[in-house]
This record gives sequence, structure tokens and C-alpha cells, in this order.
Amino acid sequence: MPTNKKPWLRGSGVDSVRIGGLLRLIFAVMVMTWVSEGGATGLSLRELVRKAPVLKSIVVNPSAVVGSRDVTGTVNLTAAAPKGGLEVALTSSSPAATSASTVLVEAGRATAEFSVKTSSVAAATTATFTATLAGESQTAVLTVNPPDLISLTLEPAVVIGGQSTTAIVKLDAPAPAGGITINAGTWNIMASTPSFVTIPAGETTAKFPVSTVVADPSATDMITAYFNNVGLMTTLTIKNSTVVSFKIAPATVYGGVSGAATATLTGPTFYNGAVINVKSNNGSIIAPAAVLVPGGQSSVTFAIYTVPTTTRTTGTITVSFAGSSKSTTLTVEPPVPIELDLFPQTITGGNTANAAVVLSGAAPIEGLTIKLKCNNPAVKIPLTINTSPGQSSVNFAVVTSAVTTQQTATITATLGGISRSATLTITPK
Repeated sequence: MPTNKKPWLRGSGVDSVRIGGLLRLIFAVMVMTWVSEGGATGLSLRELVRKAPVLKSIVVNPSAVVGSRDVTGTVNLTAAAPKGGLEVALTSSSPAATSASTVLVEAGRATAEFSVKTSSVAAATTATFTATLAGESQTAVLTVNPPDLISLTLEPAVVIGGQSTTAIVKLDAPAPAGGITINAGTWNIMASTPSFVTIPAGETTAKFPVSTVVADPSATDMITAYFNNVGLMTTLTIKNSTVVSFKIAPATVYGGVSGAATATLTGPTFYNGAVINVKSNNGSIIAPAAVLVPGGQSSVTFAIYTVPTTTRTTGTITVSFAGSSKSTTLTVEPPVPIELDLFPQTITGGNTANAAVVLSGAAPIEGLTIKLKCNNPAVKIPLTINTSPGQSSVNFAVVTSAVTTQQTATITATLGGISRSATLTITPK
């Protein structure tokens, strides 16, 4: 019985009629594609098949960027994409630079752009982008750089020696995770800064203090900042320092007693200190001609001496430095009695006790006369006693008479309108 199967299809179970129909369908599709996409341009069916687009290249522009800035990538085909377009797969080798996972090349176009987002990095980082189409891949390299220093400023840029200012460093992009450490410094020792300054993650600026020392005369210093092979500097002008305060405590003393004077400059002195001139306009107030503010200190305390006086007197003391000055007054009071002591305080009539008048300060060179009195005739004391120059106390005798009953006597010493009293008890034998 004759068979309708071809020898080369024997055993396949496929009807030759069906195979022929399938081949004709495939050919028809190819012809239709050629007519729609190749026929109009004069391409043969074989040429159309040979001209099917494949991936030509991937480009990232620019090829280097500061982290956190976006760039544009481009995929290029060898020919225009067919209807429906072609989807190209994208990958990146580093999280510092990322893109969408695919990009569509639209029908009739041979290129497509995609966005690349970058992150801040602390050091230069390389990201390789790979584009894949129909099993074929192309690569492009993008370098993500850390931020650069772009400015260093001072607010203010002019200060008086000893005062501080604020330095501000700025990056051209936000700092990465963990922040960025800037090296800071100065050119000489008129100013000082922290050695390191951190710009926090996500920030572009940081501030740090700049301190200065007392200057006489005016001076300048260079403030510096350095990061990632970029160094910046700016000039700080340091003007003559000044005396900002001067005081004496206490403001009133008795003659012969000293006061503590404190002069303060605008800030710490240079390593070798600073000399402040001192002057008094009153002969009863003795001040040193000059005092030294120790290196690294901003103030000095020194003694102002006084001489005993018979009358109240006030003087002005002035300190000066680098053209600036401050003044204050000191009042010197004459000595007054502050205490009257009896030894003993109880005595048998007919015996002699000792008394001492204690003064607030030393007696002047002219000496002082202290008035004495007693309210009991059984007690004999001098009407006055005199001090020697420089004495701060004077003794006298208290002579008692015999008594038949216990008695008391009040003895009073007066000087400069101030009186002090003590009570003596007299007992019979």
C-alpha cells in the first residue's frame, strides 16, 4: 500500500503536509518583516537578517564624578530597534553608583539614556556598569570621587589679640557615612586650632574655633585646612591686645595695709608673657612700675602698698598696655582703734594691770595721740598715749586703788572719732 510519508520523515509521526504548512508560515512572517522593515530601504531578506541590532557600547558621561551627583549613561545599538523596542539589562559593581535594572531602546532608535545616581564616598571608588542584550555585554567604568574642600572662611577675620574667632570649612558635596575628617592648623603660634575637624555625614560644612594670643604690635597668622590632597588657607589679622579690666580689692584700706590689684587682658599672652605698666598718682599709694602677665595667662594679680596716714586720702592707679589703659581708685584711711585689751581683766585693788590699744594699721611717721578715760576714780590711767611711727598697738598701765567692795571700771580709748572700751573688775583684799 502506498504511503504519503517522506523517507526523511519516516518514524517521526509528522505529516508532510503539516510540515510544509509550517515552513510556509515562517517564510511568510519573514517576508512580511522584510516588506515592513527592509523592503522600504531596499534590503534583501538575507540582509535584513544580517542587520538585526546588537549591543554596540555603553557609555557613562562624565566618567568621573563627585559622589552624590547624578550622571547620565547611554547604551548604543548597532542598528535601530525593531517594533516594540529592545530592553537592555543593566548592572553596577558598586553601591556607590546605581541605576535602574533595565533600559528600553525604543523602536526606530539605536540609543537610550539612563540615570546613574551616586553616593558620597570617603575615597575614590570605581563602579563598572554592564549592559547586556541577547547574551552580549558591554561595560563602562565610572569613578566616584570623595568631596573636595572648596572654601575656608573666618567669622570674623579680624580680632583683638587674645580673642577667638570661628573658622568654617565647606565641601562641594555632602560628607559620606561616618563623616569626613579635615586636618586644621596654623602657620605660626599667634593662633591655634584643633588638629582635626569632622564634617558630619550628610553635611557640607563644619565650624571650629580659632584662639589667639595677646599681640603687641598687631600680627597675622594663616589658618589652614587640608583634605584629600586639597589644601586651603585664609588670613587672620590679630590686632593689638587691650586691658579689658582693672580692679583693686578691697577698694578701701587702712594706711600700711596692702590691696590686691588684678589687671586683665583680652586673652592669653604669648609664651614669654606681656608687660603691663602701672602708675599711682598718690604718694601714700605705692604701686610697682610694671608687672608681667605670665605666658599663656590673661591676667595678673599684684599688691598695691599703702603708707600710714593721719587723714583719709584717695589715689588713682592706672595700668596700660599697647596703647590701652584702665584706672581705678584706692582709698587709704588713717588708723583707728579696733580693740582694747586688759591683762588681767580682774584685779585686786592696789595692783596694776596692763592695757593695750590695738590699731587698724600702722601709725604714720608723725605718730598718733590716743585719748583715754575711765569712769571709776579708783583707777588711774594717762589722759593720752602716743604711738611711735609704724606702731600698730600701744601699751599703758592701769593703776588701781584698794577697795572695800568689788567694783568695775570702764576704760575707753578714742582715736579719729572711733572708740573702743574694756571693763576691769576690781576686788577687795
